Amino acid sequence: MRLVVDTATSALCISLVEGADMVATTSLNGKRQHGELLVSSVAELLTQAGYSVADVTELVVGIGPGSYTGLRMGVTFAKTWATSVGTPLYSVSSLALMALQTELMQLSSGSMIVPVMDARRMTAYTGAYYWDKTGTLRNMLPDCHTEWESWITRLQQQDCQEVILVGQNLDSFAEMIRTQAPNLKMICVSDAHAYPRTNATHLLECEAIAIPTELAPHYAHATLAEQEWLDKHEGAQQDEVVEYLA
Repeated sequence: MRLVVDTATSALCISLVEGADMVATTSLNGKRQHGELLVSSVAELLTQAGYSVADVTELVVGIGPGSYTGLRMGVTFAKTWATSVGTPLYSVSSLALMALQTELMQLSSGSMIVPVMDARRMTAYTGAYYWDKTGTLRNMLPDCHTEWESWITRLQQQDCQEVILVGQNLDSFAEMIRTQAPNLKMICVSDAHAYPRTNATHLLECEAIAIPTELAPHYAHATLAEQEWLDKHEGAQQDEVVEYLA
């Protein structure tokens, strides 16, 4: 049985799946922090489904990009579980999990799925995905942190007929697309329909993590602390600062 956890957004999303079949799933979006809810929510889901820790044969965690604090919670949880129990660990893009929400939509072959997480000041964590002929979700443009105006230019350069935005609080992002690319057809998917879909990881490729302790969140850009460290250590690479602050 596979346990899938994502903590990159405001919603704490957890699922238990057997192959392509969902056993149990929950999405919690409230005022309480993921750190307060994660362990107890996983334990409760296992109990309700009639399973134990020993029944989990695979662990999948969304590694972002997204909330810094949320990502650290989820990745730390997954690393601790995999290390202490010995469960095989896999990682997956949190944006890809959001894009999975479009599986049952009637999309054309030229549709491009663009998950969006607001990163403030009209910047976003985003990427571009599409469904291939086998029904597998594939990445078209790598996950990144970008200014939305420049991202629209990149989207226009792709050979697509429509863009499906998936995320929360999409109004300002959608309006800029309407202004900057008025000929681009657009559909918006929001609210609970845009939460990371942790019960469908069989529809995309997950990366096996050989050494769980080396798994790190994908922040997509440096945090303030990381940037300050890089400024003080001229010539250092991003992977060095991640190791330093881990």
